[in-house]
Amino acid sequence: MRLNFQQSLPSPICLILLLVFARGVLLKIWCMWLRPRLYGFCGTTKPFCGDVKVDRPNCPSQSTLHRVVGYYEGFGTNRPCYAMYPEFIPLTYTHINYAFALIDPITFHVVPATLKDIDLMARVTALKRRDPFLRVNIAIGGWAFNDPGPTATTFSDLVGSEANQREFFKSLISFMATYDFDGVDIDWEYPVDKDRGGRPQDFENFPKFMANLKNALKSTGGREEVSLTLPASYWYLQHFDLKNLSPHIDYFNVMSYDLHGTWDKGNKWTGNILNAHTNLTEIELALDLIWRNDINPSKVVMGLGFYARAFTVEDRNCLEIDDIIKAKNLKPKLDKDAAVKILTWDDQWLTFDDEETLALKASHARLRCLGGVMVWAISHDTTDNKYAKALAKAAKRSFDVFFPIKNGDDEVYVDVRDPVKQCKWTGCGETCPNGYHVVDRLDKEAKKGEIMLDQTGCPQGLINTWCCPNDWGTVECGWYQHHNGKCTTECPDGQVEVGSNSMYCNNDRYQAACCKVEKRSMEAYQRVEWSRYPNCDSGSCPYTDQDKREVLVKSETGSGGAVCSFNYVGNSWDAVQVFESRSLCYGTKGTNSLDDCFGNDFSGGIGNPHFSSSLCLSGCPEDKIRLAMDTHSKVCKNIGGANSFCCRPSVYVEHTQLNPRVTDFRDALKTHLDKQLCPTGHPFDPSSLPNLGVSHGSVTKREESLPKELEVLITTLGDLFQAVTYTVLQKKQVEDWDTRVRDTYPNLVMKSLKTFVVGTVIWKTKGAVYAAYNILCDLNGFNQQLDKDRNKECGCQGTICDFVAEVCSPEDDKNHLPTGHPHGNVGTEEHRTSNDIHTFSSEVREYKAYCEDGSYHTLQISPAEYTSAWDWDANHDIWNRAIDMLDRQDCGNPKVNTYVETPQTEQQYHTEHILEIQTITLFFEYASQGKYIYSMGTYDPIPCEFFVELGTFLHNERDPPSFPGGYQSPVPNDRIMDALGSTSNDGNFWLLQEGINGMKAILWSNKNPATETRMQELYDADDPHPAIIVIQTTIAVFEYLNSISVRTSFITIEGNLRKVFRDVELSYREKHGKRVRLVRVWDEFFEDLLDGMQRKATDFVEKWIDKMLAKWSSPDAPDPCAAPGAVADLQKLSLFKMELEISTHGFDAHPMLD
Repeated sequence: MRLNFQQSLPSPICLILLLVFARGVLLKIWCMWLRPRLYGFCGTTKPFCGDVKVDRPNCPSQSTLHRVVGYYEGFGTNRPCYAMYPEFIPLTYTHINYAFALIDPITFHVVPATLKDIDLMARVTALKRRDPFLRVNIAIGGWAFNDPGPTATTFSDLVGSEANQREFFKSLISFMATYDFDGVDIDWEYPVDKDRGGRPQDFENFPKFMANLKNALKSTGGREEVSLTLPASYWYLQHFDLKNLSPHIDYFNVMSYDLHGTWDKGNKWTGNILNAHTNLTEIELALDLIWRNDINPSKVVMGLGFYARAFTVEDRNCLEIDDIIKAKNLKPKLDKDAAVKILTWDDQWLTFDDEETLALKASHARLRCLGGVMVWAISHDTTDNKYAKALAKAAKRSFDVFFPIKNGDDEVYVDVRDPVKQCKWTGCGETCPNGYHVVDRLDKEAKKGEIMLDQTGCPQGLINTWCCPNDWGTVECGWYQHHNGKCTTECPDGQVEVGSNSMYCNNDRYQAACCKVEKRSMEAYQRVEWSRYPNCDSGSCPYTDQDKREVLVKSETGSGGAVCSFNYVGNSWDAVQVFESRSLCYGTKGTNSLDDCFGNDFSGGIGNPHFSSSLCLSGCPEDKIRLAMDTHSKVCKNIGGANSFCCRPSVYVEHTQLNPRVTDFRDALKTHLDKQLCPTGHPFDPSSLPNLGVSHGSVTKREESLPKELEVLITTLGDLFQAVTYTVLQKKQVEDWDTRVRDTYPNLVMKSLKTFVVGTVIWKTKGAVYAAYNILCDLNGFNQQLDKDRNKECGCQGTICDFVAEVCSPEDDKNHLPTGHPHGNVGTEEHRTSNDIHTFSSEVREYKAYCEDGSYHTLQISPAEYTSAWDWDANHDIWNRAIDMLDRQDCGNPKVNTYVETPQTEQQYHTEHILEIQTITLFFEYASQGKYIYSMGTYDPIPCEFFVELGTFLHNERDPPSFPGGYQSPVPNDRIMDALGSTSNDGNFWLLQEGINGMKAILWSNKNPATETRMQELYDADDPHPAIIVIQTTIAVFEYLNSISVRTSFITIEGNLRKVFRDVELSYREKHGKRVRLVRVWDEFFEDLLDGMQRKATDFVEKWIDKMLAKWSSPDAPDPCAAPGAVADLQKLSLFKMELEISTHGFDAHPMLD
């Protein structure tokens, strides 16, 4: 059902229209045309709705807010300042929603938004180890998910197809299990709205989808929480069928923020009025829309903002609210009605929430009986958690930036409860389980060697056996008493009844199976006793023992064969026997208990070839004991067998021992220090490549899987790194760590190590677990890294630009030069003064197009203009795509990382063409000769006259295609170069550290990373690090090209270039009637280029690692101080030798052969 907008119409018109037309045409005309024409827009206030009142819920102001939900932006770590990493999230929240995961528009599988999210999601869900009551859900979608593009209609496509939903549910369940999410938040903000990818049928399909989703998650074992994001605006909210959605969600997250913004500017109906983006008066009106649909207020969570909304602010500089107040000495003003603070200065007007206004809004949430509050976003808080503290106070939640990390008991010594197995009956035809023995009958009527058996409740030929655990010795048991059929029912003193049998009695009584209770294996049976018999209804609890006051169960046949008296009910000719029921009395005092009790009245086939019919099975599950048996139960009386009442006994032996977490940590530490085994791939690195940390020491041996001791140490060390204060247990773990490492690795005592680690890039970008792994797999290296005096003298310093200057040319990739030509600055930056701007282009490139007769044409091609690194606008997204070494101080680590930079950064970056500019001239020159760069084969060359025409033809032949940015030129050369990147086509540029960029250009141009002469000079030097840095930078080029985000750009660029080549082919054929296989030749050339580049780099790396290792591992190494670190770096780099390749996977989107 849609929002009851009819209730919003003024009376009496509203009544007339409702009575006559209901949802008819005139009503729609009034709602959708007449009223908007009067006011310029529709509304829900009195001018629109008259005197119709909304029934607003009311609750006491001291009522509880059960949910405090915070959204954590995965993309928030890209902020140039105040980025909040998961380990620093304060534990104010009951729920954290990770924003966002996406839905693949083709497969409908749930996928991380970026590669970074893989690490971040795991780090956020790991917070549950600090707060076991925290729930972490995955938010799917987001406001931008419906932007024009491949996912614009994905939600509509999903809810409209059951086949798509099945794929989604299966993927979602797997996704949540992989990253340990507890539920899902569906953030589809624009159903039905055609401007945002919606369709009319979304209104009916959405509730059906949510019902299917909720049902699918029921099988996940605790991951079934479902929430739904709601817009506060009527224009979008009207498309949510709230009444039919509500039964299938746990709560709604209402986005009662961003009510106003710059989008209001220029509205002729509202005028240029400044309104707060999160004001309480409009929040109340937004909630009214929900109350009109009779939604339970406990399912509604009110949205708050941890950010300000400012008008006329246009830059992205790091001006946080508190920074502005401090810098400009401003005093905020309170708008109490709106419950917002207002700041004004110059022509700026800014609204925000603080402790005072958050308290006002939380109080209002209580007044309206809401289920909680939520904030967008956790990651907008200050470094001292100012707003989380205010939220905690407003929501009456305890605030702790970091609760002590608890993983079980946090004392050094713990009280341990070892379970005591209890004697028990087997099921029919079963033997005693492992660890149990049969029990002899010790009553006077027993025959020699006779054991405790009972046929009650079993089909003929099968029998129950009484068994006791071996751990507690022999229990004295027997059947009391038969007396030649004149049975008695009492157990001897000191014994309890555990069973009964009446089939051998002829006096309407039964024999009782009884056992002494002196052994601990009988303690559970001491908790119960049977009440009066045979007049069972007259019995009650307590019976003889005043402590046993609770009725645990009632049975017409007691413990099996103790049949109670019966009465006839009804007329004499159709009277029915009605048996009385005997009560089993239970005592709740003491430490032992009976738990998880249930009546086993299910039926099934007996596992015996002689009994295949269905009947009640009287056995209990393995972890339970039988306390009662009723052969008269409604199910079993007609089909045979018996209904057993089973309970799990909770009987324990208590003692004090050293916490297993202490011993496990000690054992794991000893084992790891002795063996130092680490897997060859990094278990916490999405690329599964080795990354061994900050290192200048010997490298540990490698295994494929993660050893158990390493898993224990990683978890414990990660917890210790994150802890602000240590628990008693953690203090002991720190003591044990320091004791073990002090002699061998004196710089790794916890105080020094922790101070170092929390300041590293790896800690911030990868998290505590990743940092712990790096340390444990390179203890010697980190020990040397923390030796400050030694590092000043012997450490690895500088970049490749400091030692091989020819690599670091000005910003441009190098021209292709003939083999053997020395590297030089052929491409140079155009001269610019400080007032010049903005674009940069290397000089015109020359190349030779060879003809069949041996002659050639010297031709030119001009690269497209592009923006140099330091001329990018400060607000451009490229500053989020700056790539440098993951750890700039570690010469043994070639992995790269994406950084968020600003134009003020001290790092030297170049605007990077992933597919180098020089590629085009290389290709044209080799294609005209029918040769490859590396391979020996040949192919039919491209005619030289084709290249002559590339710079001029097709001006009027056809309309050429345009590419991202809108550039459309009739000149093929222009389109070819534009496909590589330009000022208009700039979406696939990256900022790459100048040394890595220069090395990539050298490798691309069929050169070794350094000449033999230069490398020999570096090898002969007394400092090993310049040569090591050359090797490191060479490997880093491949790490860069194989990173997922860069590969995506790479594939896009190559695909665009291939489209230009295809268009040129067709144009040439139309003009000359000749076919030139340009695309096919490009495919072969490109494959050869990549393959040859990686083979050349591999040969270089292997050669110089081997030579350097031989020199620096020798006792005669020229610098004993630097030698250990050099050897460690080289050993680590050698682990990457097999990774020097550029995968062609993904380029198959553009077939290699036409």
